[in-house]
Amino acid sequence: MALIIDGEKESEMDLTSVWFWIGMAIGVSIGLLILGVIQSKGE
Repeated sequence: MALIIDGEKESEMDLTSVWFWIGMAIGVSIGLLILGVIQSKGE
């Protein structure tokens, strides 16, 4: 599973952290959308 880019051993960790932050951003965006829909329906 290790990805070797230009012989860098840190590339796998970099990709993991990148996907982690992408997942966090998507999760936060979905959460805000859901909260917005709930608030708009409540008003």
